Amino acid sequence: MDNSALAEFEAVLSDLQTLNYVNVAALAWLVYDIVLTFKEEVSFIWNTRLSITKMLYLLIRYVVVFLLAFSLAVNMQGGLSTNGKFLNHRPSAPDYPSPAVRHTYNFFHSSWLGNALLMIRVWALYGRSRKVFMLSLCLYICDVCVGIVAAICGVASHHAVPQLPSGLPIPGCLLFQTAANQKWGTIAGFTLHVTFNGVLFALTLYKFIMDICSTEMRLREARRFAPLMSLFIRDGAFYFLLTLVGTVYNLVLLIVLWVRPVGLAGTPLMTATFAVASTRLVHDLRRRIMKEEFSVRTSDVEMTRPPSQQLSHPPHSRPTSSAVRRPSLEAVIVITRVDEAI
Repeated sequence: MDNSALAEFEAVLSDLQTLNYVNVAALAWLVYDIVLTFKEEVSFIWNTRLSITKMLYLLIRYVVVFLLAFSLAVNMQGGLSTNGKFLNHRPSAPDYPSPAVRHTYNFFHSSWLGNALLMIRVWALYGRSRKVFMLSLCLYICDVCVGIVAAICGVASHHAVPQLPSGLPIPGCLLFQTAANQKWGTIAGFTLHVTFNGVLFALTLYKFIMDICSTEMRLREARRFAPLMSLFIRDGAFYFLLTLVGTVYNLVLLIVLWVRPVGLAGTPLMTATFAVASTRLVHDLRRRIMKEEFSVRTSDVEMTRPPSQQLSHPPHSRPTSSAVRRPSLEAVIVITRVDEAI
């Protein structure tokens, strides 16, 4: 092995180690979030009736953990493969998909499930609007189809970087790079994915702004920013922003570091981000619904929009002044929006 090949080999090992660190961090973050919110999960998910939201929640919650753990376990095995499609660490060992295949599958699995949950939230946020649903559904189908085609074409053109003799006692496996002529197909798939997340965030942000305007309260007149932030998180705009920033970061990393295997480092983080953001959104919405001061059940608002509750005063507590009191932002958050949750 000459000096140039040795330098390339060392760079690949460094990238592989970095990718393993990122995979460990993503898995640890997801497991920590599950442990931290397990009590809420039992109350808000396990004790509710079966629904589409519940099935999507459980799939993205636990299947993603298995996929990240499986990917990490394979990367920690001994032996280095030179097979371009599968990993043969030992002659008697089973074949495992290459890291590029596994990370691509993990990313699209979590993003499609997560986006399905987020799409349902946008649909409920707009009162089950048919136009919003059809727009979201068309973009979602295009995202899935283009993603599948891009993944198949990209994986079909993988080659090992660099080509090395088998049997080296190195944990993990060689990463594989998609051929240059398939670069733009893969980037197109991720670009459409970013576009879909951007549309969901824009729809949520627009609804958030309209709700702020409906309170007739200017931001500079607000003494506290907490109610605005609470509404921002309740609408899910924060979680939509989190997934949008993550997908843009992953796309930029893929374009800039296309020639290096470390360009895949964004996929484990995005896999965990979609799982955490979508499930946290469900928790936040149902926590608000199931508070004791509201007689609203989760099953009553699951993908439905019953008539909004109105603010009312008991007869003995009605204000005697002729001035009309403006409802506070907290009341708008708690009362008029409780029926729009998932």
